[in-house]
Amino acid sequence: MQQSVKNTRLNLLKSDEYIIKLLNSIKNDHDILAAVVFGSFLTKNSYRDIDICLFSFKCEIDQSVELKYRLLLPEKYDVRFFSKFPLYIQSEIMETGEIIFNKQQDALFDIYYKKIKEFNLFYPHFKTYLEAVKNS
Repeated sequence: MQQSVKNTRLNLLKSDEYIIKLLNSIKNDHDILAAVVFGSFLTKNSYRDIDICLFSFKCEIDQSVELKYRLLLPEKYDVRFFSKFPLYIQSEIMETGEIIFNKQQDALFDIYYKKIKEFNLFYPHFKTYLEAVKNS
């Protein structure tokens, strides 16, 4: 997808009433570190939903907190926590996602750095698995 379309979509999010509602909520939540938009909304010409990944200062997310953010917005917005995704999707989020809110740059960088290291250790095994599936 063209960068200009991606930028236009990101600019539209800034005035989206539901995104504003989400950002206001996470600004006041001491457990939430950052929000990242990712997925088809940014990478494809057409999309079904808007994927939003929340990063937490905590390693484990309480189900009630997860549910709170999932129910805060309509179905068009798919809000999930980074720690709940498998490693290969976490890698995709870090690679293609756009940060729309961040409370603490250093803390988010530390998460990215740790996950990139984990993915680099994981990737050769993942690649072998994909080759085996492809050839079977």
